[in-house]
Amino acid sequence: MNKRGIEHIEMILSFVIFAGALIIAFAYFKPFSVPHTSESLLDQIYSNVEERVSTDLVFASLVVNASQISTNHRFTLNMSKPFPQPWQVRAITASGTVLKSEIIDRNVGEVEFDWSRSNHPFVTLIFGKDIVESEKPSNTKQPGVNDSIPGANKIEALVVASVNSRKVLSEKKVIDLVSAYQSDPSGTKKVLGIPPEISYGFIFVSASGKIITDVPLQQASDFRIKSKRLDSILKNDKLEYSELGVGIW
Repeated sequence: MNKRGIEHIEMILSFVIFAGALIIAFAYFKPFSVPHTSESLLDQIYSNVEERVSTDLVFASLVVNASQISTNHRFTLNMSKPFPQPWQVRAITASGTVLKSEIIDRNVGEVEFDWSRSNHPFVTLIFGKDIVESEKPSNTKQPGVNDSIPGANKIEALVVASVNSRKVLSEKKVIDLVSAYQSDPSGTKKVLGIPPEISYGFIFVSASGKIITDVPLQQASDFRIKSKRLDSILKNDKLEYSELGVGIW
């Protein structure tokens, strides 16, 4: 047999061997019958978990013109936005000082907060369902506290620089999801859209080192994981980046 004929036979044998190996692999591993090998399924489960442990926050960035304030001041700001229960407000200066604050009219989002000249002039009001209720301003104004300024009408004393909303991870909701999974694994998987035959786990790691997980992530042969670095709010109302990872196998 000439060389050309031998090469032709070798090509056919190679194709037969490759096709045979492919058939065996498909029969053994069943890639189309095992849904958790699908990246689209992992993406969907991750999205469901992220949605479950996220919360909506409203941020109002304020600038106090200290030259217009004598000593202490109680500001009243109308956000023109309803904040029903259980929404709370947290007033924090750029230096991290938490100010006394309270929502006094939930229908229009009217809020009060106390400020003194010893505080940083940049203040952020954070509104959200998972915000811890702050210490309220005292009923009796302290000496030197001026009358309230309605909204930002007196712009020389208080400037609303920006107001925006965004969704962030919530440590509280992460803990709630862990508790739900521990008490009812099958029910929680159903809520998250996870097929019964799929094993899953997630891990939450904050920049300050907090680690929360429901079940250990397994390094199985068909293990897949997806993670993102996202803004988060911790139980102490501290905002920082956190990593959320979801694995399936």
